[in-house]
Amino acid sequence: MPTENSHCTAGQFPNEQVCMCNDRLQYHESSKVMHDNGVFYICGSRCHQHLINNFREIAFVTDAFSGKTISKSDAIIGLKEKNQPVLVYFENIKNFKNYYAVKASK
Repeated sequence: MPTENSHCTAGQFPNEQVCMCNDRLQYHESSKVMHDNGVFYICGSRCHQHLINNFREIAFVTDAFSGKTISKSDAIIGLKEKNQPVLVYFENIKNFKNYYAVKASK
């Protein structure tokens, strides 16, 4: 599990270490909640309420590689940039790998 002093590397993260409401890596374990037939991970009660009140805006995101709209509950999660806690979501492992391959080639 990452700590506040560890360096974040661009790569896949377990859902339990993210907040899907604010799309950031957490430095503590997140809470798992079920909503509208999906499992979402949030950092607290305020984010849980925000998810419920704004479900369509929060639960769906654009795949960072393909541009397709996907549900966060089904997504593979990675970091947008090395050493930054901002998350990106992918429909599948192929898109995940392609995203980082393109970033590495730049």
